[in-house]
Amino acid sequence: MHTEVDVPNLNRVLLPGLYAQATILLEQKANAVALPLQALNQANNQTTVDVVDSSNKIVIRPVVVGIQTDTDAEILSGLREGDMVVVSDRSSLRAGEEVRPKMTELVQYQGQEDPK
Repeated sequence: MHTEVDVPNLNRVLLPGLYAQATILLEQKANAVALPLQALNQANNQTTVDVVDSSNKIVIRPVVVGIQTDTDAEILSGLREGDMVVVSDRSSLRAGEEVRPKMTELVQYQGQEDPK
């Protein structure tokens, strides 16, 4: 992620036009629940997801979103372990509609390691 940072330069050690690379360690959460952004619905200042209930019907469930990346969002509340969330073809689905869920494995881009 490209970021601009203002750094005090009282001793004039840093020169205009210099570039730097930095690694910033962010908070890490073990077992955080995350969804692809395409699984989220945004309307009326509320975020929801389409969940398939135990009778294979669509339920619209409000969620609270935490940290977001370009592709994923952390879900702080609103989902339970084992919930099936609709990720694709959501626009044609309506609450209460019966569906035949198909489990898929989501493919995520994994960035390259720094070759240092």
